[in-house]
Amino acid sequence: GEVRVTGSILAPDATLVSGLFQTVCGLEAKNIGSERGGELEILLTSDVEMTPECRRLQLRLEQHERAMAGLWLLLGPYGEKPETIDALTGPFRKKMENLLEKLRALQKSKALIKVKLQQLLDGGQKSIESAVSYHSMLASGVTIRAGEFEFEPTETLIGPGSIVWRGTTEDGATEDAEGLGFIQEDFRSVTCNFTTEQKEIEDEGSTTD
Repeated sequence: GEVRVTGSILAPDATLVSGLFQTVCGLEAKNIGSERGGELEILLTSDVEMTPECRRLQLRLEQHERAMAGLWLLLGPYGEKPETIDALTGPFRKKMENLLEKLRALQKSKALIKVKLQQLLDGGQKSIESAVSYHSMLASGVTIRAGEFEFEPTETLIGPGSIVWRGTTEDGATEDAEGLGFIQEDFRSVTCNFTTEQKEIEDEGSTTD
């Protein structure tokens, strides 16, 4: 299953076995993941990354990338060296020219989509810190992602504890700043650094598959 919220996912008495959990501020549960296996992924994002418009642009990018991969395959060496197409003749040359034209059109379209997506993301609201907190256990194999960064424990972590993501400092710095990234810390409550709705999983002790 999937759970997507623009605040926090609070399930202090629940065991989360598998699924996708996308949240801005973080997640709290008794047990996260299972030693039996089961794929569980936690995405720490901005609020706009869960909007239909953002997802639509992301899907269009994925479609463009798949189409471009197919064209690169069909073009073969002529994709890497398009000037060599000039030496071809007949129907084969025309075919390569058409494929190259389609590839270049997709490249231009992809660049425009990336600009629109980045503009949307730049207007998103993020929490300075996002925590994934576990009262009893965080299983190995659970994947926590924030942008291009990833944390995956190589062994089961016994709680209480927290994995904290710091993607920005209080003054907004995001690069070359100390203390940024995933950090393993003592247990902390999951909170937002801005006013946003929190979602509580009310069925205490429930299991999400």
